[in-house]
Amino acid sequence: MLGILAESSGVGDHQTFVIGTYDILSGTPIHYHLIEGPAAGIIWTNGEYIQFATLDVWSITIWEFEFISKHLPTEVSSMPTPGNFDPWGEFLFYPTPPQLAFTYEKTLLVWDGNQFKFLLDHEGSNKIAFSCDGHFLASATQVGEIHLWEECPAGYILHQKLVSGIKLGWHLFLSPNGQSVIMHGGNVFQLLCTTNSAATLHSTLTRPADWPGYFILDFSEDGLLAVATRLMDNVVTVLNLQSGLPWWIIDTGMSVYNLRIARGTVAVVGNGKVVTWNLPTGDHALNSRLNINDSIQTKFFHQHNELESASISPDFSHVVIKISDLRIYNISTGKLITGSKAQLHSPCFTSDGHEIWSCSSQNKGGFAITKDSKSDVTKLKLLDPSEFPSGGLPWQSSHGYQVTDNGWVLSTGGKKLLWLPHHWRSSEEYRVWNGQFPALSHCELSEAVILELLEG
Repeated sequence: MLGILAESSGVGDHQTFVIGTYDILSGTPIHYHLIEGPAAGIIWTNGEYIQFATLDVWSITIWEFEFISKHLPTEVSSMPTPGNFDPWGEFLFYPTPPQLAFTYEKTLLVWDGNQFKFLLDHEGSNKIAFSCDGHFLASATQVGEIHLWEECPAGYILHQKLVSGIKLGWHLFLSPNGQSVIMHGGNVFQLLCTTNSAATLHSTLTRPADWPGYFILDFSEDGLLAVATRLMDNVVTVLNLQSGLPWWIIDTGMSVYNLRIARGTVAVVGNGKVVTWNLPTGDHALNSRLNINDSIQTKFFHQHNELESASISPDFSHVVIKISDLRIYNISTGKLITGSKAQLHSPCFTSDGHEIWSCSSQNKGGFAITKDSKSDVTKLKLLDPSEFPSGGLPWQSSHGYQVTDNGWVLSTGGKKLLWLPHHWRSSEEYRVWNGQFPALSHCELSEAVILELLEG
């Protein structure tokens, strides 16, 4: 008999794992067991049983079922995870004895599930692979340096260093005896023998400094102020919407991925942190400047790779980030509260903060944020893409304004109010509405455009 673990990815499947069992002699399937993730990406046998593991922020649970059984899997054991574990990030689980290898802030950690202690703590690695007997562990950096670790009574010790010619976009595999490593990137496979030494490293890849990102904007709830910056820029401008003039310039000292303004407070998301400023009250000069020393709060959160996008909830309580997957953090504590491997493009909070939706007209989908009153556990509930987001999304006008394909801005009654020049037009996700103020934010613009619609 044979067992196969398959994972279905995407918003519509929402972290669904299936274990199928098959009779090899007859070539017929026996049964399919549906599993709710996150799950470790392996299954293994224990006598007549198939075992697998599910993980969350707090624990690892081992389950099993018989090959020929159609009954639901039963729980075998459970063990706590360390406080910095992210089940939606990069990790590997080795079952016997139970070990959890994962990355945290570019540090490789190996957790012993029996002794509740770390067997390895090494900075600089983000790809990992176990040998099938667990005696060896391989880790690799983004520039292709490979470390081979060997198990010993005290944990894992460094056995050898290698250098691969494949740097980004690769996968790592380790032979059972630890004597060979395969690197796979794109259409290239590279076989490395662990008995050979390697050359030194000399280069890394980074995002171009002049990458022209789109603009990020938000409006204050009273409609008096707006904040704007270009994606990954480090300067945020606070505008007075009555005069159209900049009141404050905030030098954040970091690449900005999202921002929010409410009740005289500006919050900014950078790589691994959320920083908050209170805007000064009283008289001030135009273009008054603030910097990181003027901030009132900095909260850090863990991420295993560079951000793609982020969104702050309207009440400043949570931040959702997109890397290759989704995760939501509590801003006040910096703790991870839930996540998903679903491919949701540029996730953003709805205006009521109860849901997260894709900020893309081509990749629609969303989740409701739910909380169990008894266990105090926060989860994401998949929503039908055809549903209307609760409270609306930033590019949807609450006043009923519409923008036609040929550039006309229409009032609620269909009256033509304004014709947009061709270079101002874009798909709807690059517009932000606040009452009578539409903002245009696509990357072809030299600066963000904020308009005020006046109906006669």
